[in-house]
Amino acid sequence: MIKCPNCSREVSDDNIFCPDCGTRLSAPAPVQESQEPVAPAVAAEAPAEAAAQPAKKGFSFAAVLAALKKFWGKTKEVANKVLDKIPLPRKVVAIIGAALAVIIVAVIVLLIVLGANKDYPYALYVKDGDLYFSNLKVGKEVEIVDLSSDSNEAYYVGNSAALTKDGSRLFYPEFESDGNTLYYRDLKKKDSVKVDTNITRYAINEKGTAIVYIKEGNLYKSNLKDKEKIASEIGTFYISEDFKKIIYTKTSDGKTDLYFKNGNKDAEKMVSEASIVSYDHEKLAWIFYSKEGSLYFQKPGKDDKTKVADSYESFSTALEGGKAYFVQSTTSKTKLWDFVTDDLADADAAMTEPVAPVWPEYPDYPSSPWRSDYDTYEEYEAAYEEWEKEYNRMYEAYQAARDKYYEDQDKYYENMQVWYQKENRDELRQTLKETEYEKKTYELYYFNGKEAVLVASDLNGSWAFDYEYDEDGEAIAVGTVSVKPAGEMGKVKMSEISSRWDLENKLDSESEGEVSTKLVWQDKAFDLKVEDHYSIRFSENGKKVYILADVNEEKQTGDLYEAKFSKSGMGDPKKIDSDVSTSGFGYTADVGVYYMKDYKDGKGDLYVKGKKIDFDVKANGVAAFKGGYLYFSGEDMKYYKSGKAITVAEKVEGANLFNDDTLVLLYDWNEEKGKGTLGVFTGGKKVTVLDEDVTRLIYCYDSMIHSIYIY
Repeated sequence: MIKCPNCSREVSDDNIFCPDCGTRLSAPAPVQESQEPVAPAVAAEAPAEAAAQPAKKGFSFAAVLAALKKFWGKTKEVANKVLDKIPLPRKVVAIIGAALAVIIVAVIVLLIVLGANKDYPYALYVKDGDLYFSNLKVGKEVEIVDLSSDSNEAYYVGNSAALTKDGSRLFYPEFESDGNTLYYRDLKKKDSVKVDTNITRYAINEKGTAIVYIKEGNLYKSNLKDKEKIASEIGTFYISEDFKKIIYTKTSDGKTDLYFKNGNKDAEKMVSEASIVSYDHEKLAWIFYSKEGSLYFQKPGKDDKTKVADSYESFSTALEGGKAYFVQSTTSKTKLWDFVTDDLADADAAMTEPVAPVWPEYPDYPSSPWRSDYDTYEEYEAAYEEWEKEYNRMYEAYQAARDKYYEDQDKYYENMQVWYQKENRDELRQTLKETEYEKKTYELYYFNGKEAVLVASDLNGSWAFDYEYDEDGEAIAVGTVSVKPAGEMGKVKMSEISSRWDLENKLDSESEGEVSTKLVWQDKAFDLKVEDHYSIRFSENGKKVYILADVNEEKQTGDLYEAKFSKSGMGDPKKIDSDVSTSGFGYTADVGVYYMKDYKDGKGDLYVKGKKIDFDVKANGVAAFKGGYLYFSGEDMKYYKSGKAITVAEKVEGANLFNDDTLVLLYDWNEEKGKGTLGVFTGGKKVTVLDEDVTRLIYCYDSMIHSIYIY
């Protein structure tokens, strides 16, 4: 177990982010100067707060995560996706592959944000170790922090920074030996303004005129002129976008209490000894929390609460309006001996312990006759002959007894091996009679805001969901679950068991049936009407499902199917193409279904909606851009529109896309120097150069809450 440095909650060692406050449990490692062009580490190291919310301002191309998309108004994306139990942003180049290893392939994709037109295009980057900000609307470059060529510090500063929605004000920390100082900078002004020191976590409002933050365990709210202390000795906080509602935690003696503050009203304790599992990031209108192992749903400011489940194994996904998926487990215990047929009981009971043979007694040979004891030589010779006969008889008898001993000893050793096996079985019998066999089964439930509904049983420990909207703007959830029903558990013969673990392995194997995949629509699960499926994608409204199936393991290609999907189930699948590569298969709302064919050595032919777009394309996904598509060909960024493909830039190290019409990219990357050219592409004939000798392009995470990692 490790302790969260922010809220002091103890969590297991395999957690990267604290499940309570979202704080990274270890500071992100500095990015190497040389990076793969499609995988800037800044994207992979988004703080949990950013990961749990829809992004708004742009993001980097990355090689591991699925793309994001922000919806307008009430269709705003708030869903999370579970990967290795870490919430990740949901939308939409491809479903993250690790969630269902059997079903969903880990496809390398373009990580972008397709935001609303009001999103502010910008460039935040590192040059000569200093952090710069470029205002793309007015073409103004501003040096934010002079860090004396310490590019790692510039990286930390950039990843702890917050930008207002209109891009006019940037909040950022500067690190000193005794802590950090948070500043804000109006980009039209020359000087920065100090906010406060030793801030570890903060949130700014949309205009950047107010800030809530934690300093030395105390929670403050400030209008950037005067600050007000809200609470002391807190762990973390959560805040609504309008800055009116705040939930914060206080921990004492290892117990965490939740407090709620609404506007200017005094804070009130919501619940004792609880931890937040999930919450409404936009309005803070609802929360899920865990208390004494039970799962609860509550609307802050209201006394009524709903016990969702007496116990739960994991919380899977929270949806808009306070709907959610969670998993329960049931454990059955049976003595291992109850699964054994003792076919050796009678034989073992009749067995007696072997007796070891005794070495034969050495003969007491008679003394040889002496000549002097006889009158004649003939008498002596006759006596000697009699003595010799007796001596030889006794000697031969002794040798025969020795040979018999060795024979008996071999048999004794053989019998002792059998006896030892019998004794081991006796010990094993006792162990099996005392040891319980635990069998855990999983069930998926859907909480509709009022009650929990069983969706699927016998889960195989794998599930993944997309959050979509229908034509009326109603939120729906679609996804997949892997089901492994119980098999028939018969008895195992004692003669076939070598150990306790051997029996448990046999029982595990026999107790599980064949794995199958089901499609989920809200609170219903349906059979997948395609056999030997390999990967699954959903359309933006969940009403179509695309399945890659019948994969040739040697060629790593298969058939691509399309089928309708609704609350009534899956329609009949229709094959739309063959020889589709297992690499590069995905779907986005703005692009549609895309995939690769003739894929070799990391490159192949790119198809969008069944039409071939280009060749020698890397399996990094596709992004919509001004009526066309952006994608990588080798290390080069290409743009396809109206039947023509052009190279936007070569040796691209990183890129941020804004509003489907502004691409900021770091290109002409010199691997040896670790530097490149920063430019912007808006669909013309060439890239407009912004700066030279740039070492890093940074994305300013658009989350409500930002953590400052001590550098």
